[in-house]
Amino acid sequence: MSNEDMTLTRRIQLKELEILKVFQDICRRHGLRYFAIGGTCLGAVRHKGFIPWDDDIDVAMPYEDYLEFQRIAETDLPDNYGILSPHTSKHCLFDYYIKLHDKTTSLMPVKLLESNLLLRTQ
Repeated sequence: MSNEDMTLTRRIQLKELEILKVFQDICRRHGLRYFAIGGTCLGAVRHKGFIPWDDDIDVAMPYEDYLEFQRIAETDLPDNYGILSPHTSKHCLFDYYIKLHDKTTSLMPVKLLESNLLLRTQ
């Protein structure tokens, strides 16, 4: 992996960390349960943060909390944040997950490392 790829990956990770903090704040205020899964869990344990090449954050919730988060997010998210779900976007293909995003950034389909998503700030 080149230094340029690592710099871009790190920028993506820092933006995702901002988004995670918004998510955590809402969950704490409303007593919603969540936990890290996949590479996010592995990175937290093995790297004490992100896996250096990981370019996303994965969290899961009990289903009732997931439904409640979606309901709350409609009114509780800061103005520059939104939810991508099968109900709000054709880009979400599955009913069992949603994407929390910062509206001041864009996801662009590209081949980056082993991912097919690239975060570009405007």
